Amino acid sequence: MELIAHNPSDGPSLGSYSQSVEVRGAARTLYISGQVPEDSHGAVPDGFKEQCRPALTVIITGIYSSKWLLEIEAIAAD
Repeated sequence: MELIAHNPSDGPSLGSYSQSVEVRGAARTLYISGQVPEDSHGAVPDGFKEQCRPALTVIITGIYSSKWLLEIEAIAAD
């Protein structure tokens, strides 16, 4: 099994933390870390619905490759 870390090149240096990890073996799976939808001033929108679009935009524009099939599963808890 091979593990490949994926981090956006324009993002901050995160040490050993990875935005996502690709696991290659009999199949390939990409595990994406939790995303906080901060704006350029560090503010986070109120409410789950308002946070979804910016958080998913980070995933799709910063991590996603057009060579991959993208399936997003979101779990929310109050």
